Amino acid sequence: QLRAFGISDTTVRRWADGGQLARVHRGVYAVGYPGVEPVAITFAAVLACGPTALASHDSAAAIYGWRRWPSVPEVTSTRERDRPGIRTHRARSLPPDERAWQLGVPLTSPERTIHDLKPRLTRKQFTAMVQSGRVQRRIDDAAVTRLLGYSPQPTRSEFERAFLRFCRRFGLPRPLTLAIVHGHEVDALFPDHALIVELDGWDYHADRV
Repeated sequence: QLRAFGISDTTVRRWADGGQLARVHRGVYAVGYPGVEPVAITFAAVLACGPTALASHDSAAAIYGWRRWPSVPEVTSTRERDRPGIRTHRARSLPPDERAWQLGVPLTSPERTIHDLKPRLTRKQFTAMVQSGRVQRRIDDAAVTRLLGYSPQPTRSEFERAFLRFCRRFGLPRPLTLAIVHGHEVDALFPDHALIVELDGWDYHADRV
């Protein structure tokens, strides 16, 4: 990027030695001081791993809001990279539909991110992440089916998922979840009984109406 602005390597070295540029990784600098924000740390790791690199795994999931920021940024690239302070992964290919941008950072797509994290998650955690992605409209029904192996039954919380298990356990009809009734989204609808069940509290509802 500096070379694209016509800045010579000698000038870069002088600025780095003088503190105008702070070395983060080999060939990667922050302006003035090292970035300490998780997004800046992640972006620096992506830059350090080359033009095909993407933030991935827990780093990508943290950007999407699904996981906590990892102590070491994670990056996936089609080239073999081993950089200190970065957890790297190699992929044979990263086609366009597996790439995304979020907060200015190139990262794996939501579906690819969830798929990559599957070995680290319990089945319950994995299902919850898929459901979160669907409710946020980051993945569609087809992606849900590919990830879970069955068509989606949307819910937004563990309480709603527990309610579906409750219905199966006690032989109750299976409700429609997140259905729209007269313009309002409801948690569970039993259409044959003209019955709506609202499950979640204030955290999941915008107002008392």
